[in-house]
Amino acid sequence: MSRLLLIGGGDFVNRTIKPFDDFIFSKVNKDNPCVCYIPCASLDKESNINSFVNIYENEYKAKVKVITLTKESYEDLESIILSSDLIYIGGGNTKIMLEYFYRFGVDKILAK
Repeated sequence: MSRLLLIGGGDFVNRTIKPFDDFIFSKVNKDNPCVCYIPCASLDKESNINSFVNIYENEYKAKVKVITLTKESYEDLESIILSSDLIYIGGGNTKIMLEYFYRFGVDKILAK
């Protein structure tokens, strides 16, 4: 069964969303869950990516896959996203994010 949990705001770098992260990872109930991070709303900002990977690999022992839509294209985008236990869409400019989602079909993949 798939679940969709959405939040807005917060800051994973300063850990203001740590209680939410703890809740989500408790629901996954899996050692080394696979987390897909899509940071295109921040134009795939490298410092955000590095912070995300560091936090989620170290605090939650997650296997992090980063999809950088502003920098590369993917032949297997659907399988990367749908094989993940968690999908984390980073904040930033929603208009830019939606443009990339529509261009690469991420909106349709997430609807599955």
